[in-house]
Amino acid sequence: MLIIEFDPESGWSAPVIKPYAPLSLDPSSSVFHYAPAVFEGMKAHRGPDGRPRLFRPELNMARMERSADRVALPPFDGKAVLELIKRLVVVEDRWIPAMPGYALYIRPTYIGTRP
Repeated sequence: MLIIEFDPESGWSAPVIKPYAPLSLDPSSSVFHYAPAVFEGMKAHRGPDGRPRLFRPELNMARMERSADRVALPPFDGKAVLELIKRLVVVEDRWIPAMPGYALYIRPTYIGTRP
């Protein structure tokens, strides 16, 4: 999992890649009451050389940035987030199927957690 937190006073935290785990959210998180949340669907597959590839990730990040703006979530640097997702894909390489025509579905998700 790639986790990056936002604080209105200090901005974005340092990104952390950690093992998959449940999310812990305050019951007053805005996502539960006002629905500020966006997500994208990406696919990671193996190229002919066996290395992981993302399918059109720049388009996914552009859509995610527009969606975040529409639901009034703080802006983020899509290029920087995409680089972090690429790092995560390398770390989690073992989950990408080796068979042609198969891919690992990746779901970047951005949710409002401030009360």
